[in-house]
Amino acid sequence: MPLPVVWIGGAIFSALLLAEKNNQRKNVELHRLRPLSKTEKKPSLKLTPSLLNKGARKAKLKNGSIVCCHVYGVILHTGIWIDGAIVELHGSGLVRVVSPERFLKDRSGEKIYVATQANGKVLFDLIAANRGKELVYQYRDYDLLKNNCYRFTYSCLSDSEEYINSFTEFNEYLIKHFQCDIYWDEALIPKKW
Repeated sequence: MPLPVVWIGGAIFSALLLAEKNNQRKNVELHRLRPLSKTEKKPSLKLTPSLLNKGARKAKLKNGSIVCCHVYGVILHTGIWIDGAIVELHGSGLVRVVSPERFLKDRSGEKIYVATQANGKVLFDLIAANRGKELVYQYRDYDLLKNNCYRFTYSCLSDSEEYINSFTEFNEYLIKHFQCDIYWDEALIPKKW
């Protein structure tokens, strides 16, 4: 008999936690365009990709946009949008170009997210797009913690190799590069012809 009570308690706790996360996300959306207060001197990560919450905004991709998707609901995978496709570092170490559908295949997410500014404009870097193109079909010594998709994506942006262990740390590098708050909005994926 105690087991169903635990399940009910867990379900109630989860529902309350989800409601709180939804409220936080709505609050961020409401305050996106307000100027920084005196206490907020540095840009920061304001909105992360969410499997549970539908985003209020969708952003049109540009060459050199930084994109991501969820992998099994645990981590996020990143790449660079180029000419209707995504350049990514695969777990085999191969730098490859994949379609948006392939980018999502065998992963838990159904959406691709793109890094944007507070006003919803996509953050992009054409030099990063060119670097990504130049690296296609090359191999890197893939390591989940030391030589991963975050490091690859940031190396295309910066032309430097940094050890980046997490999506949070990856966003810190994006903030340094773009010098603005980072919001991850759902990407508007163009329809095939």
